[in-house]
Amino acid sequence: LTCVNAGKTRVGYNSDDMEELIVIQKAKELGEYIFLITNHSPKKFRFTFVSRIQNLMLDVIENLYRANRSRIVKGDMKGWEKRRYYQREADTALDLLCYIAMLARTQQCILPKQYQQIAEKATELKRLIYGGQDPIKDDLEISGIKLKLAALAGNNGNNAANV
Repeated sequence: LTCVNAGKTRVGYNSDDMEELIVIQKAKELGEYIFLITNHSPKKFRFTFVSRIQNLMLDVIENLYRANRSRIVKGDMKGWEKRRYYQREADTALDLLCYIAMLARTQQCILPKQYQQIAEKATELKRLIYGGQDPIKDDLEISGIKLKLAALAGNNGNNAANV
């Protein structure tokens, strides 16, 4: 997890400088978007898709905070292991969130363009979680499901087999 400040990259932040990590900022932006769109979802989905998507998004943010707060001491691998554990937890929660969002789209709980936004923002967030190590791809694989983001833009939601 890194933070860019005035062109300099550094790990974490201190209490004097409350600037948040980019990965946490992006997670919060995705969370705000998810809460905004799910508030307009049909009431019949409130205790199924809506609550699951919202709770998984909160899990992502929580695990990113925990990863950032994992104490790293030079020569001690426990801190790194703990950080990687929370990064994997956030990554897994994002996978589940995207899968449930896909189901929500097929059940008309959210719109196809809303699902596309979630998928794109989640892809960016997943790259940030691991420090941008994964190359940018046109295809995103989430829990064994390949999503063609370019194809989603043209998909009006009527053909769920394309997803």
